[in-house]
Amino acid sequence: MSIVFFCLGPGIAWSTETPVQFDRQIRPILSNKCFPCHGPNEEHREADLRLDLEATAKESVIVPGSAAESELVSRISSSEHDEIMPPPHAKKPLTPKEIELLQLWVEQGAKWTDHWSFRSPQRPPIPKAAASQQARNNIDHFVQHRLYLHNLVQNPAADRNTLIRRLTLDLTGLPATPQAVRDFVQDESENAYEKVVDRLLGSVHYGERMAAMWLDVARYGDTSVFHADGPRNMWAWRDLIVKSYNDNQPFDQFSIAQLAGDLLPDASIDQRLASGFNRNNGTTDEGGAIAEEYRVEYAVDRVKTTSMVWLGLTMECTQCHDHKYDPISQRDYYRLFAYFNTLSDIGLDGNSGVNPRPHMNSKTVLQTTELPKLQRRISQLKEQLGSVPDAELLQWERRQQTELASRGTDLKLLPMKLLKVSTPNRGSGFEIRNDQFVQITQPGGLAAYDVLARLPDTDQPIRGLRVVFHSEKSAPGGGWGFGLPKKPHDKIPEALRKKGSFKLTAISVSVGEVPADQVDLFRLLTPEKITASTWEPEDRPENCADPRRHNGWSPRLDHAAATHLTVTFSRPVSSKEWKDVTSSPSNLRSA
Repeated sequence: MSIVFFCLGPGIAWSTETPVQFDRQIRPILSNKCFPCHGPNEEHREADLRLDLEATAKESVIVPGSAAESELVSRISSSEHDEIMPPPHAKKPLTPKEIELLQLWVEQGAKWTDHWSFRSPQRPPIPKAAASQQARNNIDHFVQHRLYLHNLVQNPAADRNTLIRRLTLDLTGLPATPQAVRDFVQDESENAYEKVVDRLLGSVHYGERMAAMWLDVARYGDTSVFHADGPRNMWAWRDLIVKSYNDNQPFDQFSIAQLAGDLLPDASIDQRLASGFNRNNGTTDEGGAIAEEYRVEYAVDRVKTTSMVWLGLTMECTQCHDHKYDPISQRDYYRLFAYFNTLSDIGLDGNSGVNPRPHMNSKTVLQTTELPKLQRRISQLKEQLGSVPDAELLQWERRQQTELASRGTDLKLLPMKLLKVSTPNRGSGFEIRNDQFVQITQPGGLAAYDVLARLPDTDQPIRGLRVVFHSEKSAPGGGWGFGLPKKPHDKIPEALRKKGSFKLTAISVSVGEVPADQVDLFRLLTPEKITASTWEPEDRPENCADPRRHNGWSPRLDHAAATHLTVTFSRPVSSKEWKDVTSSPSNLRSA
């Protein structure tokens, strides 16, 4: 004769013949009811007893295989006010079901397992499917077994229209096309479903769907996050993630490249590009920020992201103390922090439409049909240019000469009233004169100036903006600036070196009905062309359309008079519609 005991959980029946799972059933009870007083927190530990560690628990209050000899079972089953655990004042009493489950666990040997996140995955035994249900694959066995434990029945199979819709959304994130639905519904072959799965797995959209989840955990974004949240280019890294999924790259190779692809011997472009995972953190170049503080913030962000993605747990707690609920020490945290603390990025960087440094240029790794078409078009145009009849070429030259002769004859310059000037990454070093002039009074590096001005009243459309630069003889170096530094093999005459120069790396213009201190990125006026009265051969005016800092426009060094830069808009602006214009001759590098 055998007696079978049952312990009732929430909707599930357990018998003495069913092994109690420590991770799923016992640890949650101990963590909620026992660890607050007998856990890892030394400051709140009572009776010098730890129940979160197997060794200390079994040395003191648990006798595996014998509930009668275990102090743990005795105390949780006691009816004495001074003996029962948890104590009444803790207001965390065990339920009868929890007490029975703990007793059963001890009787079965009190088997202890580490948290699942610290164990290598093991293939579990496949449960038998219920006799009344049919399993098509091993996954069905687990689903049906769980349904049986909860006394639930399986839903009927979905119709084909619903099935292909679910499948297409799951694998590509897109709805199924009407033609794909019709093909699947009409396909009577035994492997119709498998063919749809293979087709979707082979689609480029499969990689996009899977990459979306990785982009989330990698905190991917097309903007810099902090301060002005300026744009940055990370799409090449995004495209590589899409390609990695479509190529079915093994996860170990994928992980190595994401974490340290640039450190691999003879690293390929893709491997170096993959290490952009560590560059997705938010950056700032706000003038009031402390560079070293944010450089440390970037390293902290990388530790947090790496631990969550690859370890499946958080490490933030160990910034201040050993982790109380995971086996991670404060020393562990700062050892990992030290790894990221060796990177060469700087604290204040990555705004104004410029990627944080260091960075690399790359084209998309995805296969596109656009490039071959463009190459064919370029070849056709080159062939046409090489075979233009002399008569047509002469006519074109005459048209250009006529246009140049008349250009600017209908141009009318209207002065604007200067309202305000600010510089977000400097705060000083300039003065406003006569509501029209901004004088730069201090030398140095890179500075962005936001100039707010009121549009003139006119019935004519405003087609562009002209910014005039005047030399200042009273400046320390005279002329344009404060003197050019001397470089090896530099052949600039000494007089021009003392005069100095400047480079305007970008200019942006926006208009609005409400005055704004900074350019409105959502109302930028697209430039049709950018011209200037003078320029250095390598620093042409059209370079200002490119926001990168390494290029821009500079007047000729030997030019002494005032010089101007003119931005022609792709569409005219009405002064009646908009009252104020904010111009940002950003990143003006003076010397």
